Amino acid sequence: MRIPPLLCVLATGAALAAEPPLQLAPLVQEALRHNAGNATAPFEQRKLVSRVKQAYVRLRHAWRVQESIERDRELLRNLLRAAEASYSSGKGLEQDALKAQLQISLLEPRLIEAQSEMGAGEAELNALLGRPPDSPLGRPADDAPRMLDIPREEQQEKAAVTLTGYRTARVAAAQWDVYERTILPQARFAAHASLVSYESGASDFLNALAGYTAVIDAEKKRDDLELDFFLALVRLEELTGAELIH
Repeated sequence: MRIPPLLCVLATGAALAAEPPLQLAPLVQEALRHNAGNATAPFEQRKLVSRVKQAYVRLRHAWRVQESIERDRELLRNLLRAAEASYSSGKGLEQDALKAQLQISLLEPRLIEAQSEMGAGEAELNALLGRPPDSPLGRPADDAPRMLDIPREEQQEKAAVTLTGYRTARVAAAQWDVYERTILPQARFAAHASLVSYESGASDFLNALAGYTAVIDAEKKRDDLELDFFLALVRLEELTGAELIH
């Protein structure tokens, strides 16, 4: 049985390097040890931990974005190959292949930005840990937003900024869940169906392209919501002293 190209690409995440993922807790402890002479008061330690966690969260986001873009680029290459085959057979238009290539090229600035953010995140973490700035850190561990990790507002302080922070995190987590569990699976299968339809001549190129751009847009939104969620938790930790990210 032929496995759809789209589904093949989705499986590439399991083929990442076998190195153990970068865990947050050991980084926090290492930073506290390295800065023991400077961060002695509880509020200073809390500020230091917040900086480590923010850098870690942003580094993880940069990794997620890079992986999403690499998947998206391969998906668009599938579409480009289909457009080129259709043009070669005399059924399609050359401009369809050019449009697919343009969409691939449009991913490059985002990839460059993600790689730059990754380098900045690694440099910041290394500085907090007292390591050389170019020390390799590896890929951060996966950790999806989870609503149950956020305590109820009624059990927290009534300060407006704290309540706003919890609401922000809850909304981001709820929206992330919709994108991850509903919108993205639907978009991926719709994109595959539109590609099959295009290859068979039952639909046009623009319909297939729209299916793929829907996947790209949904992945970007999901990744941004994940960043919003964890940054909100880091800020809440600094405000309340509660440990929400481990």
